[in-house]
Amino acid sequence: MDRYMWLRLARAEGDAGGEPPEVGENALTDRTFTQEDIDRAVRETADRERKRADAAVAKARAEAQRLAGMTVAERMEREREARDAELTRREGELARRELRAQAVQTLSERGLPHDLVGALSYADAEALEKSLGGVETAFRKAVQKGVESRMLGQAPKAGGEAGSGWVKQARRAAGLS
Repeated sequence: MDRYMWLRLARAEGDAGGEPPEVGENALTDRTFTQEDIDRAVRETADRERKRADAAVAKARAEAQRLAGMTVAERMEREREARDAELTRREGELARRELRAQAVQTLSERGLPHDLVGALSYADAEALEKSLGGVETAFRKAVQKGVESRMLGQAPKAGGEAGSGWVKQARRAAGLS
């Protein structure tokens, strides 16, 4: 409960004296909004939405005027072009989904992680194959480099006796020497 709320409650009850109750640590960081702040936010939002709606109405009116000036044949041609454009967009979307599914399957067959799917190009089958080859090569090189770096150890010491080295350490660990 903030300080002002306590004061308003106390006045409403007829008791304006005394100290307000202690408030938590967040009381200083909590922001209180005045009615002016709320009114301003509502007004800005309403203005923004009104502008957006006005732009949509103006666009629709311009389109209606353009259509009104066309002949029936021109309108039919325009509608056909719009349908063709939508069909082309949907076909492209479907082709990308199919290529993505193919890429997941190919990655699985080649023993590569499925996370690499995001690094591939889905423009067409040729671009997919090319990017898949590049990603596979880079991934395998990175894995090989990681394996080689972990395999590196200390070089064997020269001049040791025949039974020295890991055999001696293994015997000591087994309690045989």
